[in-house]
Amino acid sequence: SPSVSHFVLFLLSLFLFVPLSQSYSSLFPPLSYPWPVCPTIPLPPSLPPSLFPLTLSVSLRFPSDPSSRTVDRQFLWGGSLLVSPVLEQGAKELAAYLPPDTWYSLHDGQPFPSKGQYLLMPAPLDTINVHLRGGHIIPQQVR
Repeated sequence: SPSVSHFVLFLLSLFLFVPLSQSYSSLFPPLSYPWPVCPTIPLPPSLPPSLFPLTLSVSLRFPSDPSSRTVDRQFLWGGSLLVSPVLEQGAKELAAYLPPDTWYSLHDGQPFPSKGQYLLMPAPLDTINVHLRGGHIIPQQVR
């Protein structure tokens, strides 16, 4: 069913950022995906699979930002990648909190200067909203 497929896609996209997770497709019956995307979403943009930093609460990295204390639907992957997963089925957009700094979309490089605010972002099924903190460098693999 589309709701089960959406849930599986959500879990796969979220677990890409958990170091010890794996997908064992033999445990699940074959699913038909009603959208034109691959059911395994690649880490954007080609992050090396060996890059497994600690996941952190946003408030731990930004303790002086009082607004970050209420952020419970996003996490930092290491200190520089902010992951904003879609948690509602059928959501077309996502209100993501960006702590004070300039953040860059990992998909297209678009800058998001923030003073510590929520921004409404599109939430397509084939994209995970991931933003890189300004001034940070991440290794990438060439395809």
